[in-house]
Amino acid sequence: MQIKSNTTTKKISFTVQGTRLLEAIKNTDLALGTSTEPIQIDSFVTISDPDLYEFTSGEEISFQLVKSTTPVYEDLDLDIVACRMYNISKEFNALIVTIPRPWVDVFDISPKNVLELPDGSLTIAPVGNKCPITVAENIDGGTFTTYVLYNVIFKSTINVMELTGETESRTFYFAIDPLIKVTSGGSGGKL
Repeated sequence: MQIKSNTTTKKISFTVQGTRLLEAIKNTDLALGTSTEPIQIDSFVTISDPDLYEFTSGEEISFQLVKSTTPVYEDLDLDIVACRMYNISKEFNALIVTIPRPWVDVFDISPKNVLELPDGSLTIAPVGNKCPITVAENIDGGTFTTYVLYNVIFKSTINVMELTGETESRTFYFAIDPLIKVTSGGSGGKL
């Protein structure tokens, strides 16, 4: 399984190490994995290119689950739930206190699947099997650079053995939270 972010020329791919993740879920008390507290599985994910990714003005970022053909994934049917974005740039977080709706300079937040939350984050609901958002167009020729931590949340219903010895179906929620760079254009995306 991969999660990828697509524009016409770029993608970010993540490979979930399904065998290890299923083993941990079925044999440990890794975490509850509820929708309010998803299991952070960064240690079960391999990023195909560890460089920081940069997206520029007008580009679409689309977080999408891509199914693998590996047999272990028959037991790990993953569905994307949402993508939550946190702007962690110092300049942005200073603005959020004084400027209403500071995200409009970073992303197009007009689609119905994008919601600004009171804590200053954005939530992107899936459209089909992906969570798309477009980087804002360069307003009045201005420039911006900001760093966004995104949390991709997905779920799977897995059969687990209870202490009683009976098999029970349970839905687990998972999250990964890498970092991307969003700019109006310019320098490369590496730290």
